[in-house]
Amino acid sequence: MANERLRAAILASGLGIQATADAVGVDRKTIERWISGRTPYRRHQYALASLLAVDLPYLWPDSRPTEEVSAMGQAEVVAISVDTPFAQEAWAQKEKIGITLASDLNKETAKAYGTLLPDLIGLGAVSARAAFVIDKNGVIQYSEQTPSPKELPNFHRIKETLGKLK
Repeated sequence: MANERLRAAILASGLGIQATADAVGVDRKTIERWISGRTPYRRHQYALASLLAVDLPYLWPDSRPTEEVSAMGQAEVVAISVDTPFAQEAWAQKEKIGITLASDLNKETAKAYGTLLPDLIGLGAVSARAAFVIDKNGVIQYSEQTPSPKELPNFHRIKETLGKLK
């Protein structure tokens, strides 16, 4: 089965197949095979997700390793954005997102966690891309704010932190 999400992400990035292949360090035919449905090695999955600024499970929903699933089983994952609940619901249905989504429409959570950017290219205040791991006692065990909204958090460090929680 073709990986339409990968194809769309490459197109949306504006890179094209050859530039994507060059950036990841593989042959053009390899990228075409991945679009056709083959699953890349894990290192290439991470490289592509980072390059294309998309979450890895978005491109390969069934590729979570056992340790990650186990660690996440001990945690509640909540995605918070400044989008309206209606926009979030539409997005979640379209992309088959199965985690809890919370709207921070008034941007209070972004302010409280220090992730509110005062003005992004004239759009007004927006929330930065950030990740937090908060333990069951409410203590922040991991936090990261990416330098730009196009960059993804360090999922490896997040998983490491989740694995240490008991």
